[in-house]
Amino acid sequence: MMICRNLGHPPSGCRRYGVRLLVLALSCAAVTKGVETQGVSGLDSPMPDGFHIYDPTTIRPCRLGELIDQIARKAEVPVGIEVAPECDGFARSVVVDDSQAIVLSAQSARQAFDQLMEFAPEYLWLELDGVAVFRPVEAWADRQSVLRTPVAAFEVKDARLHDVVQTILKRATPPLLDTDWVHVPQPINAIDAPFSMRFTGGTLLEALNSTLRAGPGLVWHLTYAIDEGEARLGVSARTLPGGSVTGMMRLSQRSSDR
Repeated sequence: MMICRNLGHPPSGCRRYGVRLLVLALSCAAVTKGVETQGVSGLDSPMPDGFHIYDPTTIRPCRLGELIDQIARKAEVPVGIEVAPECDGFARSVVVDDSQAIVLSAQSARQAFDQLMEFAPEYLWLELDGVAVFRPVEAWADRQSVLRTPVAAFEVKDARLHDVVQTILKRATPPLLDTDWVHVPQPINAIDAPFSMRFTGGTLLEALNSTLRAGPGLVWHLTYAIDEGEARLGVSARTLPGGSVTGMMRLSQRSSDR
């Protein structure tokens, strides 16, 4: 708290600022761990026309993912979104009703995401090696988070996305996929274009970000069914419609006590 006051942060923002410092300290040494090739971030690419999104003042916090999705789609940047446990699923949409939309004055995706967070203080976003990752503030400091689950090294060549997601969940310790069930979209579409990647080991978060950098135009999203002790991991095409692959993960008791 003393740091917040000394730097001029308002009391309401001190906790969030402290979490950001903690996350940055924990991730500095690990941000590139498990990644063989570096992706190029488009977060700072000029967007002179701004961003056409739903008015954030009319959107409930549980629908924040829709706005993130709209910004990411226009800027063509990879994003990962962890939805708060109290939210029911993850929604995606395009802006179809101008009466409910605004144009952000931001000139880049980074600026747009920063502006968006002013309307969602319960969330915090960080760029992790080119991927914009959005999570509830408290989740960043949660050492029992499922996204911290270790994932062993693996390499796939000319693999389809559902095979990659299944490999990640099976290579986790403990394994996060109890069965071989990973939902494969039908009919097969662009999201199933084969790609190759090499992951040298790290956390589930790092494995997912590595997948986004290797795959064509993807976004990952994580939602929870706490009462059932499960989490749903989805990896979707950034464009709509584009299909998605989902897998159910069994949470340990420690992970589900959030």
